[in-house]
Amino acid sequence: DWLIIVSTDHGGTIDGSHGANIPEHRRIPVIFSGPSAARGWLHTTVNQVDIPVTALAHLGVEPDPAWGLDGRAVGLRGQLPALGRNLVFNGDAEYAPGYPNSNINAGVPGWSDTGGMTVVRYGASGGFPQPEGPGPEGRGRNFFCGGKVNRSQIQQLIDVAALADEIDAGGVRYQLSAWLGGYAEQRDLAWLTLRFLGDHGGELGQATLRPVTVEDRQAHAAGNKAKLTGLLPRRQAGDVPAGTRRLEVSLLTDTASGDNDGYADAIELVLSRD
Repeated sequence: DWLIIVSTDHGGTIDGSHGANIPEHRRIPVIFSGPSAARGWLHTTVNQVDIPVTALAHLGVEPDPAWGLDGRAVGLRGQLPALGRNLVFNGDAEYAPGYPNSNINAGVPGWSDTGGMTVVRYGASGGFPQPEGPGPEGRGRNFFCGGKVNRSQIQQLIDVAALADEIDAGGVRYQLSAWLGGYAEQRDLAWLTLRFLGDHGGELGQATLRPVTVEDRQAHAAGNKAKLTGLLPRRQAGDVPAGTRRLEVSLLTDTASGDNDGYADAIELVLSRD
């Protein structure tokens, strides 16, 4: 009962170069083959860190959290989307070491990350969000940060084809939520989009969590400058359009000046029966 996994450590361009922060150099092929592998295209986002966890899952080994593995099992038969729980993997930025600033960009596990997005620790010096500042209760160590480029984006695909009958009958609802924010009076933004995709990738609908603006943060701070830097909640719910087979969740950040200080944390997408 062999599982064969083929991948690479990086992408590249036709001239043989690699190592640049561009999609061609950061995109990789991943192929799973064997009796336990799912057939057809992979309709979920896959990273290199998923490979050892998938191999362990094939062998029936449950990873010990103490091992600190960043990935998840992908590409195997019988992996179904669960109703009532968060379908976004690593929506809380915890499956990666948090960095002391936004200079380091090592990739975000679970997401297609071909740009400048990074993960910063709460409490990092330099004016970043603090553990006691505005943000989700029970937050972890880290949050998403736009990084060193003017616009950043990460996204992940979620396969929901196993729910096709219920979706097409109009019996499935979604709830999309996140904590979004920015730095002080800087007008950098973060927002979240959800695209509903059909069998062939066509868009059937879209939902967007609007950014938390500097005016939103000022109203929440009520004159307390210490609360200007932080994150506030956004939420949206509705029906999953008939024909939906994949969900694409994208986090985008934009800068008005300086570094990209659009922030996000606690990203969740939950499906439920109507």
